Amino acid sequence: MLRERVLASTRERLELAGEHVPVFAEAIETEPVGAFVGRLVSAQNQLGAKRLPAWGASRVRRALDEALHAGVAETLELLRDGGDQGDGAAVVAEALAEYGRRLRDASADVTPR
Repeated sequence: MLRERVLASTRERLELAGEHVPVFAEAIETEPVGAFVGRLVSAQNQLGAKRLPAWGASRVRRALDEALHAGVAETLELLRDGGDQGDGAAVVAEALAEYGRRLRDASADVTPR
């Protein structure tokens, strides 16, 4: 559910209503959260690449980040409305934490000019 909500939000924010990314065979139940987040960010980047020439990198990165957070919020709301007892929300929180870790690591790798 998280992947679908994040990618729907990404398409909306990038104004790419009819665009989709390829669907790959995923072992969602058994894969590490890091692998899931990596594929999710990769799918977002594929969509973002379609807007890069017109919008520029900064605007696309901001839209992708906003879309991920909006998708997380929507997923948590759907889980709560569906009676989730916390297990689903815990996985979503773990995915968001992994995303945050990746952003911190990426910014640490950037050297100021």
